[in-house]
Amino acid sequence: MDALRENETLDDLGGGRKIIQARDEFRFSLDAVLLANFVRLRPNCRDDIADLGTGTGILPLLLADKIKSAAAIELRENQAEMAGRSVRLNGLEDRIRIITGDYCSRDVLNTAGRESFDVVVANPPYFGTEIGAANRQAGVNDARHETTATIGDVARAAAYLLKYGGRFSLIHVTDRLVEVMAALTAANLQPKQLRMVTARPGKAATLFLLEAKKGAKPGLKMMPELIVHGDCYGGYSREVAGYYTARYDKSPDV
Repeated sequence: MDALRENETLDDLGGGRKIIQARDEFRFSLDAVLLANFVRLRPNCRDDIADLGTGTGILPLLLADKIKSAAAIELRENQAEMAGRSVRLNGLEDRIRIITGDYCSRDVLNTAGRESFDVVVANPPYFGTEIGAANRQAGVNDARHETTATIGDVARAAAYLLKYGGRFSLIHVTDRLVEVMAALTAANLQPKQLRMVTARPGKAATLFLLEAKKGAKPGLKMMPELIVHGDCYGGYSREVAGYYTARYDKSPDV
């Protein structure tokens, strides 16, 4: 495998998968795991997917066993390079393609493939640039704040990449639900399934998972609330604990 660089870790994703991450850059969190388990994919690895702002490639790595191919776009060169090493480490070069560049750029989107994808996923920055102090680590700041792309940019990029009838799935904070839905509908992505995410029973939801469909008619389905914490494995609820145990109970099929 490509040697780890100074200040990097090799972390276990279950199912025989590993990911390389830097200690001082943005590291994936539970949000990515929740999104990976929310995304609807057709059986028998038939879907081509794109990931907007892949970071170190966490979503394609988590979904690799269920997809035909993935184009993972990342603006920051060091993160994209790290993602590429994780792809090679896991022997997924034939399934995951890392594209270094800005998904706000038509050239980058055309490199990925205009209207080529069945599914697009994104774990975009949650906060505007006016909210919260900027993190001294640029990669962390870009991952949390809209310094390089707004939710409107994310929606337009997803619509550009999706086939007609394709699906876009994302996770975001509830404070911006109305704004996110407005951005999606403006890009001809009709919200179709919404799942609120709460830390514990009786607590207000702080996150939501949303699927939108390109060119669809209006009609939103509310899914049962997802509760994160409980008394199961690692303090998670039975459902969320199952996301992890399912991965550790199987080996990759590639």
